Amino acid sequence: MKELCNKCGRKNNWIGCFECDGEFYKPKTKIHELKILPQYFNVVADGSKTFEIRKNDRDYQVGDKLVLEEWECLERGYTGEEITKKIKYKITSYEFPEGIQEGYCILGLEDIDDWVFTSELYREMHMQNIVESEGE
Repeated sequence: MKELCNKCGRKNNWIGCFECDGEFYKPKTKIHELKILPQYFNVVADGSKTFEIRKNDRDYQVGDKLVLEEWECLERGYTGEEITKKIKYKITSYEFPEGIQEGYCILGLEDIDDWVFTSELYREMHMQNIVESEGE
């Protein structure tokens, strides 16, 4: 995750911003892009599935955003459909070893009401390298 200037929003790897002498901050929440199969995408989209079981390898935190991108395996790849959810709780295998396989977690999901998620903001965050994507 890159640090961003608190005045102009530019990323920089130095102590201070060259553009405006602002200070740097790290965003408090992350955006995680994740593949999701169509049968799971559909039930998340219609609201009947309000959780995800995921490998706990991304430092998921309550408040982070998940961009769930529908993916049809190797035949077609990404369908272009996506839905964004917010993590409202997280349970790990450490907290519940009898019920969750080691190294995995359950993420409770909720709709995003108070956060405007526009394509312009998303593109800007990609340019600033603060969106974490799954490897291909």
